[in-house]
Amino acid sequence: MKAQNQLTEEQITEYSKVYNTTKKLPVKQIPCTVTGELTTIFGENLDRRVVKYGTIENLLRTFVSRNGAKVGAPVKEKPADVTKMDLATAKAWAKFYEEKGKLPAKQIPCSVTGTMITIFGENLARRIQNYGSVENLLMNFVSRAAQPKVPKTDKAKKPKKLPKSSVEFIEEQGQVRYDLPLFNPDKPTVKIDLVISGDACRKETMDSCFRPDIYLDNGKACNGCRLFENCAYVGKRMSKDDAKGIRTIRGLMGKNRK
Repeated sequence: MKAQNQLTEEQITEYSKVYNTTKKLPVKQIPCTVTGELTTIFGENLDRRVVKYGTIENLLRTFVSRNGAKVGAPVKEKPADVTKMDLATAKAWAKFYEEKGKLPAKQIPCSVTGTMITIFGENLARRIQNYGSVENLLMNFVSRAAQPKVPKTDKAKKPKKLPKSSVEFIEEQGQVRYDLPLFNPDKPTVKIDLVISGDACRKETMDSCFRPDIYLDNGKACNGCRLFENCAYVGKRMSKDDAKGIRTIRGLMGKNRK
């Protein structure tokens, strides 16, 4: 059947003469020989098409547009999907699997919905093991979407753990337990005289001056401090030399400063 708007032989001869002389056609559109639709072709696109078709005459006689190629292409027959596996087919596929180590197709139908599910390779081998045999898999396979949904159960919430510094109590067997030891208000107070106890004085003054008020009032000197003898602070000193000419005492650590 001749397509609508197809060029006549007279037009093809006339168009060819013009192209051979001027390297362009008298029109910018030529018809598709399949659909008859006019397609714009000129300039470099026209030259490229002429090279593709061999000659300008052959282009004008047999030109097929992109849509024409789709219309003229043979329709591929889509194989019908197997929506239900019968026993005879299952046995034939099982025999094929024993001989080839694979099924004739990569998809098998769900026995509940009929949906084709892709299963092959290691996934297929694992499914066969779960179902017991190839035939049993093909006849009773249930896809994940068809499996009944298990309602989620509320998980028991774990008790919130409080920091160790927080006082936390829990009721357990009718008793209250505290993380921190109970305060004993009747515990006797222990008083230590740093002037009498040399060890206690050295321990308390190891890192800092125990009487900074005296130290600063004396111009950074320890004159008048009763803890001077046992004080372990490295910065302690007297403002005047003693009878032996020692200007400063640097504590029990044996460190001297100029």
